[in-house]
Amino acid sequence: MLPSPAMESMARLLPWDANFMSVTRTSQKPSFGMDLGYGDSQGGFTLLELLLATFIASLVMGMLSVALTFSLGMWEREQNRQHDSAESMVDLLKFQLAGLDTSPLPLGEQPEPLFLMKEDSIVFVTAHSVKAISGGAPAVVRYLFDAAENRLFYGEIPFSPHRLKMIEEFLETTPSGQREARLFFSVDMEEFSLLAEQEEQEDFSTELTEETIPQVVIVNWQREGEAHVRTVVLRTNYLFPPVAVAPRTGTTPRSPF
Repeated sequence: MLPSPAMESMARLLPWDANFMSVTRTSQKPSFGMDLGYGDSQGGFTLLELLLATFIASLVMGMLSVALTFSLGMWEREQNRQHDSAESMVDLLKFQLAGLDTSPLPLGEQPEPLFLMKEDSIVFVTAHSVKAISGGAPAVVRYLFDAAENRLFYGEIPFSPHRLKMIEEFLETTPSGQREARLFFSVDMEEFSLLAEQEEQEDFSTELTEETIPQVVIVNWQREGEAHVRTVVLRTNYLFPPVAVAPRTGTTPRSPF
């Protein structure tokens, strides 16, 4: 029986299909150089993977460098800030004097505001505490300069008009003993002195009486190691100054003090 033309055509196509399948299997092998079970190629990394790993490592090192530089900068600023402790103490005195509380207390023969000032110390009631969680808590504060040790001491206790005995004990405490020193914070100070002044009145009198609180406190202080003495003029209770009333027509302005 002779083969038909259709069978001869199919016989001619079969070898071509087998060769095509062989070429297709060969072309499907991976070209990344890694052994995935199709052949005996050796494992390794491509150039793209090496570049990607190098970029990630450089990025991590850059972030660590920035973090280290920021930390060193913060540490340096903190070290420089410690040298300004004396100036910070004077600024604290200025801020607390601005919130001076003039409420009278029955500590003496008659009720009067607590304000005791000498050349080397000052005691008063302020509306701003340092130790309290909220800075608006009232406190009895005390600044005391020890010329023998060249140190300025600061201490405070919570203010309460019902604990007068505790206030009296605080006024008599000195930062000499170990137990008493826990109540005080100190900074190095070469010189520290206080001077009270009053605003000039109509009679141009600047005399300070014991019954009045000075409107101006002059502080002369010198940081340790400095060659000159600094002078600062502090106002008492200037956060709530007297309100100046607008003058009437035809009258001269009056001072709010």
